[in-house]
Parts: sequence; structure tokens; C-alpha cells
Amino acid sequence: MVELLVVVAVIGILAAVILPALRKTLTSGQQTACTGNLRSLIAGWQLYCADHNGNSFRYDWANVDYMRYPYWAGQMAQYLGDDNTKKVFLCPTANKPNPQGGVGSSTQAWSEPHAGELFASSYGLNAYWYSNLAEMFPGDPDLVDVIGNVNRATFPTPVIADSAWVDNQWMAPVPSDFVKGTRWAIARHRNKGINMAFSDGSVRFATMGEYYRDYRMHANDVVPHLDRYEKVPPQYR
Repeated sequence: MVELLVVVAVIGILAAVILPALRKTLTSGQQTACTGNLRSLIAGWQLYCADHNGNSFRYDWANVDYMRYPYWAGQMAQYLGDDNTKKVFLCPTANKPNPQGGVGSSTQAWSEPHAGELFASSYGLNAYWYSNLAEMFPGDPDLVDVIGNVNRATFPTPVIADSAWVDNQWMAPVPSDFVKGTRWAIARHRNKGINMAFSDGSVRFATMGEYYRDYRMHANDVVPHLDRYEKVPPQYR
């Protein structure tokens, strides 16, 4: 009996030591895979821009020409050149679609009915990169901030990132629900932040605090955003 209790105790100790390490390894692997996805996506975006005189994707929600995928994903798909294209749109930490369609979360992909099935993605576009917003919303004073073309990118700007929705047109409010997500404001990795792909081709992780404080989202943005950073809960900084 004593021997059995000793064995049970040893197993309990080993589990306490090993399980956190396994969880950390899994989390690290998921983030690495997500980073790989974003490298593919930003490369596809760069190819698209090169083919369109530097212009980024168009704001076009219902174009029936995008038969394989909707939104910006449909415009990008032909530049990915991979039979596993669908997988590139899914972060392994959030690869299950919202079954109802709509906004995702830190563990769930956003989804939308398209071409007879539910299209899902874990990533969203920084909507300041849409090239035709001035055409879609003429007279909107906020459109002076739009980048749209790579020649307007005077500093590396996030293009595609972990997201709870298709795009992020304006910086999400703070405080935000960092688990359910308010567009890009979603703590999907390390329980603290997001992976982002930038206009210079780089891919970086940022805590929510760093995202709100340090990163410029549009042509006239100025950092640091200390007023936003101060509203981020300490665990996400």
C-alpha cells in the first residue's frame, strides 16, 4: 500500500513538472505555425501589390469573381500558389470556425458563408491598406489616413494580423475584451498578444500593450500612444 502511494505521488510530481513544459511547447509550436502563415500571406500581399502598381487589396465585399474565397482572401488566393491555401488562413490556435458565422475569438476563427460553404480565417487586414476606400466612401474626412499604396508607406505598417474579424478599419477602443477580440485587439498568443505581418515583409509578435502604444496603423499615425497603453490591463502589457 505504501509503495502504491509512493508511485502515485511520484506520478503526480512528474505530471506537475512535465505538463507545463508540454503546454509551453504546444503554445510555442502554434505561434511558430502562425508566424509561417503570416509570412506566406504577406508575401502574397507583396506580389499582389507588385501586380497592381503598388495598390493594395480593394474594399470589395461581394464581388462574385472571388469564387474560392471572399473579401481580401479571394484577392490574395491566386498569389499563394499552394494546394493547402485554406490552411494558410487559419492560425492553429483558432482553426475552428464560428459555426454561426461572424466574429471569432482568441480560440475561434471568424467565418462567413461563401460559395456554398462556411469560409473561415483567423486573420484580418488592416483596412487602412484598402486602396479604394475614397471611391467607396467619398467625402469621408478619415480617409486622409488611408495608405492604400506601398509608395505611401513611409514606415513599416501592420498589414495582416491575428484578428477576430475580416479587417480593422480603425484602431480598436481601449479597454477591450482581449479574449473575444475587438477586431485586431485579441490576445491569441502567450495569452498576451498577437502576431502581425508588416509592409516591409517582417512578422512580429506584440503584446496588446505594445500594439496600442508602439505601432502606427495609418499614414498619419503618431506614436507612442501612451493614453491607450495606460488603459491596457497589466497582464496584457
